[in-house]
Amino acid sequence: MNLSRFSTFRFSPPRLNPPRGFGVVALGIVLVDQLTKWLVVNGGTILTAGPLRIGAVYNREGVLGLPIDNGILLIAGVTISACLGYWLTRSFRPEVRAGFWLLLAGAASNTLDRIQYDGVLDIVAIGPTAHFNVADLAIITGAGILVTILWRRGQDD
Repeated sequence: MNLSRFSTFRFSPPRLNPPRGFGVVALGIVLVDQLTKWLVVNGGTILTAGPLRIGAVYNREGVLGLPIDNGILLIAGVTISACLGYWLTRSFRPEVRAGFWLLLAGAASNTLDRIQYDGVLDIVAIGPTAHFNVADLAIITGAGILVTILWRRGQDD
């Protein structure tokens, strides 16, 4: 039995992607989101113009107003953040990693809110139902990037 082809086998550990570039941007998003919330909590309503209001809106419910317990949402936020962090250690194209980093920034910042405020603190309200914050914008942008990549991949097939 010839084993010479196995003698050239070399183990190489998985390549880890350090949080350069996108990770710094994601950290900046979390810091800006938390800073804007701190300003609104300590300064009150900043602006009211017609249906637009910039001020504290406490969202103690789930996505789209679903009545889900904050503890369950907190566990979900930590789990989602951990999964995104794990996926970021894998090798992906830069645009995919950018989408994951934006999702992670938004999920982590909203999870911090659930710890601090027992719910998510939204700072922008448009009318009675549309409330959001910087973290929500990061989540929407990251999801949009990933959906666009998947859609384009489907177009190539």
